[in-house]
Amino acid sequence: PPPPRREPHPTPGRLSPAAPVERPPADRPHEEPRSDARPQDDAPHRERRPDVERARVLGGASVEDLLGGRVLGWLGGIAVLTGLLFLLVMAASRGWIGEEARVLMAAVAALALTGAGVWLRERRDLRDVGLAAAASGCAGLFAAVVVAGPVYDLVPALVALGAALAVGAATTALALRWRAQGMGWLGLLGAIAAPALVGASGDAAVALMLTAYVATAAIGLWQRWHALAFTAFLLATAQIALWMAGDAATRPAAALAALTVLGLATAVAAAGFEWRAGSPRLRTSAVVLLCLNALVLAGLGALVLTAPAGWLVALAAAHVAGGLIARRAPRVSRELAVVGLALGVLMADAAFATVADGLPLVLGWAAGAAGFAALARAARHRVDDVAALAGLGG
Repeated sequence: PPPPRREPHPTPGRLSPAAPVERPPADRPHEEPRSDARPQDDAPHRERRPDVERARVLGGASVEDLLGGRVLGWLGGIAVLTGLLFLLVMAASRGWIGEEARVLMAAVAALALTGAGVWLRERRDLRDVGLAAAASGCAGLFAAVVVAGPVYDLVPALVALGAALAVGAATTALALRWRAQGMGWLGLLGAIAAPALVGASGDAAVALMLTAYVATAAIGLWQRWHALAFTAFLLATAQIALWMAGDAATRPAAALAALTVLGLATAVAAAGFEWRAGSPRLRTSAVVLLCLNALVLAGLGALVLTAPAGWLVALAAAHVAGGLIARRAPRVSRELAVVGLALGVLMADAAFATVADGLPLVLGWAAGAAGFAALARAARHRVDDVAALAGLGG
């Protein structure tokens, strides 16, 4: 037999041929991944919270939800309030029921509407409908108190004033609980305007009004309701001016005490807005409120006093001290402190004009101008430069 055939060994430097690559047969096409395939979620099933889903729906509310839940709810509340007012007017004109019964029916209906609004908001989570019903009920309570006091004279003015303040406090409490700024405006401004609404006058009415104003300033500062401060300030100023022109015309001490409370609350609110904002730039609203406060205090004090120099000097000293304190506060802008100092200097100039005349007045104002010029020359910040030039021009 022939000898067995031996395979030759590979020569160094030569590679053996690569193994052939297996290819799929031509009759089996290449499979593409399916586009409708969905990845499997191996995460456990999470329970959906109804409050989260409801918040998502309310956050992206459609036109139907807006018209059905909010607009119609507020229109319904306004319609019920209008019906209460028409009931009082028609009952009074036709003589159907007595005055006591009219006021009692309106008060009971307003209380029922307020309670229904609270129940709808707290128990049924119908926020817009409940808020509209509660706000309309509180407005109806204000109307019932006003009709019972100055219109029909069923209760004394001070009793009506206390009831109006109680309604305002309850309305404000609901607004703070629900974070409803519009309802808060209704309660706070209704409490401030309560003496004018019920026809109350005198020292007690002004004292209660100032208490409501201080509470309004504090709540507005807490909730950052900046626009509320201007409206409340105008309402309080108008009532104090009327009271000073009538009852307090011959009692300057009481008038100055009321002005002091008004001025301190307003100045703290203006500076508090800046402090809570913590911004290096000045807020225009704080400057306007501070300037209006200084103008009202100086003007009303000058009207009630025969010699307003002392009052103007006290205002100047208070503004200068407040400006110096604000300059050391890290969260109050430098501009607001300079505004306080400038107001103090201007009031000092006005006070000096009431006690001096002729050459002494000219020399005093010239000395002030020289001081402002020196400040402008040595100013290191643009704010100080602008304040010095404004004081020099004044």
